[in-house]
Amino acid sequence: MGVKLRERPGKGWWVLIDWHGQRKAKSFGTNKKAAQAFVEKMAVQLKWVEHNGDSYSLRTDKKDMPTVKEYLTQWKDTYAKVQCKLSTYKGYARSIDQHLIPMFGHLLLDQLDREAIRSFIASRANAGKARGTIENHLVPLKTALYQAIDDRLITVKPYRPSRKTLSAEERS
Repeated sequence: MGVKLRERPGKGWWVLIDWHGQRKAKSFGTNKKAAQAFVEKMAVQLKWVEHNGDSYSLRTDKKDMPTVKEYLTQWKDTYAKVQCKLSTYKGYARSIDQHLIPMFGHLLLDQLDREAIRSFIASRANAGKARGTIENHLVPLKTALYQAIDDRLITVKPYRPSRKTLSAEERS
C-alpha cells in the first residue's frame, strides 16, 4: 500500500498508487519533477485520510459513484429486505427514508465523511433525541457502508459507532 514513482524506459515517469485494494497508474511523461511533486502530495493526502478515518476512492470517474440516496435505496432493497427480519427491515427503511436520505442523500457516497455524520448526530441530539435513538438511525448506514467497502466504492468507513459517539461536546 502506497505511492511509488517509477521510470519506464521509453514511456517516461509513472506514479503507481496502491490503496486498500485499489490501484491506479498516472503518467507524467518526461516531467520527473511534476511526478515527484504528485507523489509527495498523494502520500500526504492518503496519510491524512488514514489518520482521520475518512473515505477515499481512487476512482476518477464520478459518474459511476452513486449518491448516498441511490446506494442506501439499493442496499435496502437488495440486502436488508432479503437478509433481515421484516420488523428490522421496516425499521431500517424508516431510518433510511426519514432520516438518512434527507440528511445525506445528495452527497456522492465517497463524499460522506465523519464531519457530516457528526453534524447529523449533533442536530438530532440538539433536537432532544436520545443517544440510543440516534444510534438506531445510524445502524443501517453503518451496515451499508460495510457493504460499500466490499463493493470497493469506498475504502474507509466514515462512521465508527462507540459509546463516545454522542459526547457532551457534540450535544452542545
